[in-house]
Amino acid sequence: MREKVAARNNLEGYVYSVKQAADSAPEEKLSSSDKSKVKQSCDSVIQWLDNNTLAEKDEIEHKLKEVQSD
Repeated sequence: MREKVAARNNLEGYVYSVKQAADSAPEEKLSSSDKSKVKQSCDSVIQWLDNNTLAEKDEIEHKLKEVQSD
């Protein structure tokens, strides 16, 4: 159970840090269109977490790898 919570927190923390980095990136580094895509992707992962509260550690870690490769 503890590992599942840690995996969930890891994914959530990663997503929020990416979203924050996109928000604070200057226009010349990240266009508003790209910022929007990043935010949508992050929101999608957060929604996945909300909808999959019973997801196992392996599923959560797989989702993290999936997000990191995007």
